[in-house]
Parts: sequence; C-alpha cells; structure tokens
Amino acid sequence: MDLNVRLDLSYVGESQSTVNAIPREREAYEQLGLRLSLSNERYRVTLYAKNLTNTIANLGDNRSIAAETPGRPRWVVSRPRTIGLELGVNF
Repeated sequence: MDLNVRLDLSYVGESQSTVNAIPREREAYEQLGLRLSLSNERYRVTLYAKNLTNTIANLGDNRSIAAETPGRPRWVVSRPRTIGLELGVNF
C-alpha cells in the first residue's frame, strides 16, 4: 500500500476593484487544502478537504446586469469548506 499526503496553501494579496464608481479594497486571504490517498496496484481511496479554514474570500465584483443597491455590494465569493471522498479502480 502507498500513502500520499498533500497539503496546499494558497495566498492572494489585497487588491482594488474599480468596476463601480467608488473603488473597493479587497482584503488578502489564504486557503488551505489537504489530500490523503491510500492506494495499491488496483485500488485508490482519497479523502480530500478544500478550504479547511472555511475562509470566505471576496474574489471580485459581480458584473450582473442588475443595478447595485448603494451599501449592498454584489460580490463573487469563494467556495465554503468542502470535504469529499474519491474511490478509484485501475483496470
């Protein structure tokens, strides 16, 4: 049996949005991922977690056709914490 462990850390620095009349600052954020796999020549089982810290990041402004209500910005945000299991067979 082979064990594979992968830890991912991604960092995105602060940025500024100038899509609307008033520029907006987007804060920096970090996201952490973990992947554990156990496999042999035929089978593979993987447990994974994305965004372990459940960081809700502002990825950008929503450029929808609808107008933005003052004081209520429309943002595109990151995915929440996601945990999953993958099963695989080689044949």
